[in-house]
Parts: sequence; structure tokens; C-alpha cells
Amino acid sequence: MKFKHIMLGSILALSITSIANASIIVIDDFSTEQLGVTAQSPATGASPNSSGWLQAGSVSDTSIIGGFRDLRVTAYDPAPDASSSIATAFVTGNEFSFSSGSGVLAQFDIRWDGASTGDNVAVNGLNNFDLSNESGTRFFTPIISADLNAWFSVTFWSDQLDDGMFKMETRNLYIPGHSRLNPADNTLNDPRQSFFTDDIFALTNFSKVGAIQVSGNIVIPDINNAVIATTDVVALNDDGNPIFEGSRIGDYDLRLTNTFATEVSAPGTLAVLLSGVFGLLMTRRRA
Repeated sequence: MKFKHIMLGSILALSITSIANASIIVIDDFSTEQLGVTAQSPATGASPNSSGWLQAGSVSDTSIIGGFRDLRVTAYDPAPDASSSIATAFVTGNEFSFSSGSGVLAQFDIRWDGASTGDNVAVNGLNNFDLSNESGTRFFTPIISADLNAWFSVTFWSDQLDDGMFKMETRNLYIPGHSRLNPADNTLNDPRQSFFTDDIFALTNFSKVGAIQVSGNIVIPDINNAVIATTDVVALNDDGNPIFEGSRIGDYDLRLTNTFATEVSAPGTLAVLLSGVFGLLMTRRRA
């Protein structure tokens, strides 16, 4: 146990020393657990089923931006002859987990907008939260595992024109699959980093952020039928063309941890920061 404490302290000291002037803002480290939200796959021709929003946190919870996290799951299509016809999401053990049954097309939504809950977003529930840094800001979400490739969206509500009016801006992200277990030697892989920088949000005022939402396994329009923002974070096929999928995927499992923001820094400094964060996470889980 002493060795673990020494190792933990060393990792933390290394990270802090290397980013002495960097600003790290916790959006959600998922240490506040949350009961599962579940949506049943609808009958053929029926409307989508939603779990409704479930909230976790408190006014004094510093592990979540604004103190509160809202979570929802929506199932869209019937699951043909599926062994499981539900989709669920929950937070436990410093991880967010989402899972849909075989053939179940479902989406999860995580929202941070202060104490407000329900379908209506509190557009300034975070009370002009400052997520900006002089050198720019990077947003990180380590992916512990994702068994399939899927699309996500990130939305910021902010006071875009400094006029007291909070408006939304959304960007889409492509998340490649990532196995937690390395089949070659039966060891755990390091979390895969999913991140984007503030410069892909042309309108968002990151010095006055009122609410944030992340949605996973979303529908992305076909590139031939809709205009896709060129600043969306996408992956490329082998031929160099963007990958666009027109529908959600079923039988999808995803695990995330420790969403945070930090300033854009030199690659070496960033690598040290990430290794420190990963070390802290892994040590914390094994203690």
C-alpha cells in the first residue's frame, strides 16, 4: 500500500511540475455515482422511448462542473429478436457506461447545466463559467473501451456576443472503437484519448459558458443529403474521404472517464500531463 501511495504522489508531482502554469478544469471526473437510466426498445411503428432525465450531484459537489450531472437514454427502434431490448447508462467506479442490447438503436445524453433538470436546458445554469485559456483550450475524455465506431455531438451554450443572450453551438465527433483488453497479452490497454480544441467552435464564447451537453451514438446525415460543418471532427477512410454514417448502431458498449479541460500546450508537456492523469486513474482504480 505504501508503494502505491508513493507512486501516486510521484505521478501527481510529475504532472503538476510539468504543467505548473497550465489550467486544468474538471468538467466531470465521474466520481459521483449515478443510478442507471434505462429505455425500453419501442414497438414497431411506435414513438421512441426515453428514460427521462435523472440528476446526480449537489451544490457543493466540486467533481462536476456546476455541481450537477443530468443523464438520459432514448431508444429509437425495435430490437428484432434481441436477447436484450433495453439501453442503459450509469456512472460507477469513476466511469460512465452506456450499453444497448443487440439491435437496439439508442442514444445517450449527458448534460451539465447546474441544478436545473428536465427537457428544457438552463442555458446559463453554469453561471457564465470560464473555460477559456490564453493559449486555447483542449477538452479531453479518455475512452476506456468502445466496441464499435460511433458518432457523438458536443454542444456549448454561451453568451456568444456578450449581450446576455445564450445560444448553442454543436459540433460532431467520430469516436473509433477501442478495446479495453489487449488480446495479445491479456493486459489492459491505456485509455484512448478523445479530444477537441476550442478553435472548432467558431461562435462559442468560452469565457462565458452556460451549459454543456454530450450526446453519443447520434444520427449523422448522409454527406450527400446535408451540409456537414467542415470543422466537425471526423475520421478519414483509407482513400482520404471523411467517414459519415447515416444511422445509429445497435449493440453498442462504451465506457468513459474523467472529462476535463486544459490549455493548449507543447506536445511534450501535453504527453506528460496525459500520462500523469492516466496514472492517477489506474492507480486509483487498483488501490
